[in-house]
Amino acid sequence: MRIARPFRIALLVFIVLGVYYPALFAPFCSVDDDRMITWLLNVDHVNVVDIFIPHGSGYYYRPLLSLLNLLDKYAWDLQPSFMHLLNMVLHATNAFLVYLIAERLSALKRLELPWFPFAAALLFALHPINTESVIWISGRTDLLSALFILLSFLVLLSAQQRKSITLIFTAAFLFFVSTLAKDSAIFLYPGILAYLYCTTLYRKKQRDISYAVASIATFTCVPLAYFLIRRLAFSKGDTGISTAVLGVSGSSFDLMLKLKIVLKALGF
Repeated sequence: MRIARPFRIALLVFIVLGVYYPALFAPFCSVDDDRMITWLLNVDHVNVVDIFIPHGSGYYYRPLLSLLNLLDKYAWDLQPSFMHLLNMVLHATNAFLVYLIAERLSALKRLELPWFPFAAALLFALHPINTESVIWISGRTDLLSALFILLSFLVLLSAQQRKSITLIFTAAFLFFVSTLAKDSAIFLYPGILAYLYCTTLYRKKQRDISYAVASIATFTCVPLAYFLIRRLAFSKGDTGISTAVLGVSGSSFDLMLKLKIVLKALGF
């Protein structure tokens, strides 16, 4: 039986929300959630500049996450059920984006597999590794970052199909926004370079080479912009990068610990 595309998408969203609906009745997690709620309760007024340029010192730089948490405060008064619901909606949206990406890749490869996008999105949606990010309110940093990463890749696919520099700029900007939700998103950069090389440069056509060089140059601006704004944000103190790599001042250098931190940042 062949189910129409809108019904497949609706079924996907229904399954995601149905699987995670018990989270609506969950309280705050004792790990980080309490500290986040305490900070939100003590916020008297919102200064967007201070969120993006807090000065002082910091380990994480996630201004977009702070803005989303403030939405919880002013939209529904930090009600746990609504905060969990927002996480669920973000995850369902990401699953939908995976569906669109798989659908676009199937079309590019001329694969007549109507259920492939649904299967790929369902595997992503129900994979156990996502459980913590959805149920743990503070874990929404993963969901928010993934949202802009998936949007970036979806736009990148359209850009390559149309050879549009404008869409490349849009994809690069969305990639940059993802780094403002979670720091480790910046490590997607080598993967993007590899993808651009495999899909353009190897063809050795003049138009493809010019387009690939322009694309790589545009995406190279993302890590440069990220580290620049991070440096500006923590200009009066430690940026967090040196703390992660070299350790706290006065502590001994533990090579295995630093290696573990680097691998964790890379996604392992």
